[in-house]
Amino acid sequence: MVLFPLTSAVVLRYQEEHGRLPKKDTDFEALLEVRKKHFVSIDADERVLEDSTLGTFLAHVGAEIAPATAILGGFVAQEIIKVLSGKDLPINNYFVFDGMAGVGSVETLA
Repeated sequence: MVLFPLTSAVVLRYQEEHGRLPKKDTDFEALLEVRKKHFVSIDADERVLEDSTLGTFLAHVGAEIAPATAILGGFVAQEIIKVLSGKDLPINNYFVFDGMAGVGSVETLA
């Protein structure tokens, strides 16, 4: 997600200003104000980061990611074993996991 660094920067700036992470149901309007200030400070157009994108990100702030990291860790371990044993070919290029949908796919660059 290309907007992840921008979204993270806005949420972290909110945390710096308020001393806590924002909550979706009560802090969305305040987060929009922080977004406006942040984009002015970096001299960028705030419309790049849409309200819906920020809302989706905010819905998952503080979420437990243990299941996703377990899945990704399993894939990494599997690929390391393939490389070290030389028995199978590793995943061609890279593996993309969409935590929102709970699905993954192998993407090929060539």
